[in-house]
Amino acid sequence: MIDPHDAVAAATLVSERMLAAFETPLVLSDRLQRLGLHLGIGAALADDQPDHVIARADSALSRAAGEGTNLYRVALQ
Repeated sequence: MIDPHDAVAAATLVSERMLAAFETPLVLSDRLQRLGLHLGIGAALADDQPDHVIARADSALSRAAGEGTNLYRVALQ
């Protein structure tokens, strides 16, 4: 079984890379367009049901969206 803390650390690293990629605006119709990104990470615990993990990730996503722009949040429980 994968250690949830290792998986969360990996997801955090990927999230930071994704947020960095979104810092560069896109050129659309000769205009610069900034994009925003919010990410939610939900840890999978032993014997978890998929809907519990999705609920954690959704909760983390809601926190990220409520706290600002271009953020990720983690829900461990």
